[in-house]
Amino acid sequence: MTTGLRRALVPVCLLAGMTAAAAAAEAEVRVVTATDVRAGPGAFHQQSLRLLPGATIKPVEQRGGWVLAEVQSRRGWIPAYTLESTPSGWAGQTVRSFSKSLLRSLSSMLQARPDRARYLTTAQASLGIRGFAGAYASHRGQKPESVDASLWEASAFPVADYQGFVAKRFSGRDWEALKRRLPLDRPAPLPDPDADRLGAALATALARENRLRRDPALEAYLSLIATLVAESSHAYELPVRVYLIDSPKTLGFVTPNGIVFVSTGALRKMRSEAEFAFFVGHEIAHIAFGHGPRKLQRDESRQREAGAFEEMESDLGWDERTDDKYVRTSQELTEMADQIHEYFQSESNDADELQADYWGLIYAARAGYVPEAAESVLLRIAAEKAPAADSKLLWRGVDAGPRLQQVRRVVTTVTVERSEFRSYEAEFQAQTGVQRPAAD
Repeated sequence: MTTGLRRALVPVCLLAGMTAAAAAAEAEVRVVTATDVRAGPGAFHQQSLRLLPGATIKPVEQRGGWVLAEVQSRRGWIPAYTLESTPSGWAGQTVRSFSKSLLRSLSSMLQARPDRARYLTTAQASLGIRGFAGAYASHRGQKPESVDASLWEASAFPVADYQGFVAKRFSGRDWEALKRRLPLDRPAPLPDPDADRLGAALATALARENRLRRDPALEAYLSLIATLVAESSHAYELPVRVYLIDSPKTLGFVTPNGIVFVSTGALRKMRSEAEFAFFVGHEIAHIAFGHGPRKLQRDESRQREAGAFEEMESDLGWDERTDDKYVRTSQELTEMADQIHEYFQSESNDADELQADYWGLIYAARAGYVPEAAESVLLRIAAEKAPAADSKLLWRGVDAGPRLQQVRRVVTTVTVERSEFRSYEAEFQAQTGVQRPAAD
């Protein structure tokens, strides 16, 4: 997203409060940014189709930030912010924001091209994502066949498991009411149009450069917590998966497509789901607010090229694509992937980290977790840093003082009764094998 776009952010209505009858009466509307059609209202549901800018849908029903849409004689759920038009008189909570006038003009331009693809099957979209991941692996000196597409394509858990997890965590509590009492009072920017390709490439690189500790049961458990936090965040449409890096250091990385890498050393410093929820919420906030090199900010021509890049996914084999625009776009993607990789491997921008801490705490609280857990895990990380004279936290290398001061300040703004929050210490320690020290 360009700097100009950030200055021109306007609220996006989310079709909240639409009844099925009112929605059915709506005319067809266009999609202004690429999005996936899912089997249910949530990023944890299976995707069946990718809509490209300019595709048209008919809204049928709305639940929260999701719209049930009719497209190509089938029905599926898409994020409401991706639609060009919304009913008047809507009142509710904005979770994504962008310049609709610019995106509307771009989708109009694309709609006017009769030969342009407006839909991709899951297989077609996957082909391009895998292709760029393989090309990027070669760029970083790795073998293209090292790409493990299951990192982002395989379901983190069965849908029923997540629904059961949420039911247990909110037994006797009202999740929707809690979120309304902790509103997301600042919209986040539109997701990057190349998030899937960039994320797959970076996930491949990180998995090869760091030794993963594969534990499917633990990965699924941590992904359940992360998904609950993501659904409570601006990036509610983000499918999140968690993998473990076998390292004693306190590390956390996230890729643009929602893959979170957390080190075993970081996990050992946590005592509850609430502390992990803050940790993973911090990582999700990096994605929600587009933290990273300013190179990621797009202008109109870059948005147009991204659309052309998506269009070519179903036309040619990856190694046969030699069109000048494709080559240029591929090179730009590779440069951006390198910059994101460098950004998250090095000490990060203090402003970005403080913003991620702020929203990580809010996201975790909206997911029903005790907000004070943010301070407790930061204190534990700071207490175990080395050398003793170093005032930096190992996690991101940002001064501990300002981070702790901000977290304490934000905790005081959460005026919801603490009886409405939970920590789930016993569950976390049983699932992760991390035992609470007697001195705690």
